Amino acid sequence: MRGTCPSSGCRHLLPPYEQNFPSFIDIIRSRMAGIARGSRTEQQWAGIHEGFHAHVLVWERESLILPVADRLGLGKAVMDVYSARRAAEAVGELFRGLGKRRKYDKAIDGPEFLQRIADDIQLRTIVIESNPSLRSIVEELVSL
Repeated sequence: MRGTCPSSGCRHLLPPYEQNFPSFIDIIRSRMAGIARGSRTEQQWAGIHEGFHAHVLVWERESLILPVADRLGLGKAVMDVYSARRAAEAVGELFRGLGKRRKYDKAIDGPEFLQRIADDIQLRTIVIESNPSLRSIVEELVSL
């Protein structure tokens, strides 16, 4: 159910709000798919759209590294990954703290850390528990 705001003329939701959730969620997923598609052609998007999941756009892959940073030898772990804005920068700072002669390279170091996480069930468990979006994806896949 929708109404019109008298002061601005904009449309807004009216109670019961929960009736609006499915359409609200669909709108958000559609907008996020648009962001993921970017300027890809219809043919390019068709080749990858099945792999798109709206939850993925709310975090960087480095947010998967942060909760196990201590176990990867990077320093202090960050368990509240949603509070860590710019996760790649945060991992980069941890990486610099190791005294490395080079900067964190997202294309080289990221996959290495993610592989270590993938290979260790304890690390995977910590990562999944710390990231509600990832947990949602895993639960959805498990339910299939």
